Amino acid sequence: MSPLHRLTRRLTLTLALGLPAVASAQDVPLINPPPAGRNAERVAGVTAEEMAAYEAALARFRERSTEFSGDARAIVDQIEREERAELDFAYGPLLTELEVEQRRLRDESIRRFEAFLVRYPSTEYSATVMFRLADLYFDVAGEDYLREMDERTALEDRLTMEQRFELPPPPAKDLSRSIALYRRILAEYPNFEYTDGTLYMLGYCYGETSTDIEMDAEELSKSYYEQLVTRFPESRLAIDGNFALGMYHFDNYNVKLALEHFRKVTERADKEHALYDRGMYMLAWSQYRLSDYEGAFDTFTRLLDFSLEYYKESGKDSNMKPDALEYLAISMIDVAKNSESFSDPNWRKYSTDPLMSSGQLLAATGYGLNPAGPIQVFDLWFNKVGRREYEVEVIKTLAAKLEEASYAEDAIATYEYIQQKWPTDPENPDFQYRISQLYISGVAVRDDAAADAALAKLGEMYNDDSAWAAANRNNPDALAKAQAYQEQSLYSVATGLHARAQQTGSVADYSMAADRYREYLNKFPFANQYYQTQFYLAEALFSSNGLKRPSSSTTRSSRCPAKSGLKPPRSASS
Repeated sequence: MSPLHRLTRRLTLTLALGLPAVASAQDVPLINPPPAGRNAERVAGVTAEEMAAYEAALARFRERSTEFSGDARAIVDQIEREERAELDFAYGPLLTELEVEQRRLRDESIRRFEAFLVRYPSTEYSATVMFRLADLYFDVAGEDYLREMDERTALEDRLTMEQRFELPPPPAKDLSRSIALYRRILAEYPNFEYTDGTLYMLGYCYGETSTDIEMDAEELSKSYYEQLVTRFPESRLAIDGNFALGMYHFDNYNVKLALEHFRKVTERADKEHALYDRGMYMLAWSQYRLSDYEGAFDTFTRLLDFSLEYYKESGKDSNMKPDALEYLAISMIDVAKNSESFSDPNWRKYSTDPLMSSGQLLAATGYGLNPAGPIQVFDLWFNKVGRREYEVEVIKTLAAKLEEASYAEDAIATYEYIQQKWPTDPENPDFQYRISQLYISGVAVRDDAAADAALAKLGEMYNDDSAWAAANRNNPDALAKAQAYQEQSLYSVATGLHARAQQTGSVADYSMAADRYREYLNKFPFANQYYQTQFYLAEALFSSNGLKRPSSSTTRSSRCPAKSGLKPPRSASS
């Protein structure tokens, strides 16, 4: 990697990291803001001139950092433009020449095929010529459609600039020439060797045809696909036909019939087929829609197994992996929530299909009729089918879905479980932070003390000296994000101690708050609220020395600023 690439990579990591904002002193009304004038100089230990110089230097530093980042980005963009220009210069004319030649040969083929059919309309080769000519017509229709769409987009842009919004209707793909030839083949050559392909193309062409052109296009598409899978069930094209029929019935809410077609796709397609993973996903989703949780669990798991195998061979996941993770997690939540009712005999006699299916799944895992939480369902399933490498991805998705569904207590438990079972996972600081936020805005009754405790635990578990940091030493993104959380954690702990000290009046509590403020200032000398924190440290030190607070009548020129009527400080979690 070149020095420039290393430089731009570091800049990209810095700019794109998206670290969580650390609560500032302005956001957390601990006490009155730091006083101005000579009292501020005594408390903070700096003069107004020094403070102004520092602020000016900081502003210059930030300005230069912004300029540097912009310059680096401009350099990277310029290099990319130059490389693209070189490729276009080297290969652009050649590609254009090849495209022109390809169109010329296609047009010549069309002309010759049309002439052949005029001269020999019913020979043994005519069906093959019609089949190939229909395919060429299909390509021409696709190009015409794309050109018309580009023209319409240009027209829309022009009319928008002129503040006119009367657009013509969007273009429709005209496949009538291809359809006419395919139908002629079926009518005149019932034993044509590519009849399966003819039926497939008719189903596909009608599927691409607007109902404005052919009112019954959707039904005609279905009928030709049905002929294909009925007459040629072993054809490779029958896999595509079954998938198209499955989607038709699924979209029209006949999920049971859709499931049968998707099952045929997964049974007949090999793993190299383009529809193998899509068919498996749609089969699993159909099983989920029919409340067949055990079937859905099994099919989603097989899809994730396939994705892992595919990744090891190609370096890429299946496109269906994110959806499989999401719906496996949702299915687990459904089973857990249904088990609460199914375990109660008074409710079980009113059981619906989802409740019965959930109970059957738990019984199949040996759990019986007991209510199971989401973590238990997760563990029970993978204990039954065998542990998997991708389990952590499943349970991370499970935690996110629990949080999304407002099951805060379950989400907290799941985030804690992840950290316990995978203690060095790079995302653990994020999960611990999510726990703190759930105690604030997720649970039924806000729990600031638990939120502060969660942040304090974050600082303890993921600091620079932790086993987690050692395990992630080659992951700068994770370390930088953890450090940002540590800053927020330590600030929260300090302000929490300060709050308690103001409530109890204990010298020991003020002393502990002062210790945490010192630690914060030492670890984060460039924090945004550095000088404000110095003031809070000074206040805590003043109180920890056992000195009485000045009364409200004390003048502003006294040893310490007036403190009458102070509210107890709130922690950073506020």
